[in-house]
Amino acid sequence: MKTKKTIATIAVIFGIALAMYTACKDEPETEQPKAQSATITGLFDNNSSATVKGTFTDTEWEGVADKIKDALNFRFFDTTNETLKIMFQRVYAPEKDVVIIIEKTSEYPNYKTTGDKKTIYLNYNILGYEKALRAAVGFASGNLFTGKTDMAKATSNRRVPVTLL
Repeated sequence: MKTKKTIATIAVIFGIALAMYTACKDEPETEQPKAQSATITGLFDNNSSATVKGTFTDTEWEGVADKIKDALNFRFFDTTNETLKIMFQRVYAPEKDVVIIIEKTSEYPNYKTTGDKKTIYLNYNILGYEKALRAAVGFASGNLFTGKTDMAKATSNRRVPVTLL
């Protein structure tokens, strides 16, 4: 009987020690956001490009550039309007150095352009909504072409007039 009590006592002590060790163990390091950048090449006619930037963890950043590339290519190849295709090719010509900045923000719902003809800001939240992302990159690209400053929620019903220079 005494042996059973000793074994039980040792088991209890071991259990408490294990629980204390687990509770005191350092938590694994969490990923820290860092500056991220990716160059999208092969857009439209394989001669157009853009740089995507943002400050995110590696996990958050995974697939971001691919989503932007897919949305831009969709907007280009989905239209039969040659004027729009020319606009996309001019806006994203390699010498334009277009930068698409992804941000977690409440400043604007989907996208923002500043009138500099080379920078698009996209809200990180829109990346989870394929149709809204496609609309946003389409409208923002039109704004780059015209130099329009805009902060908007993109909808697929909105039309942006484009006049080639």
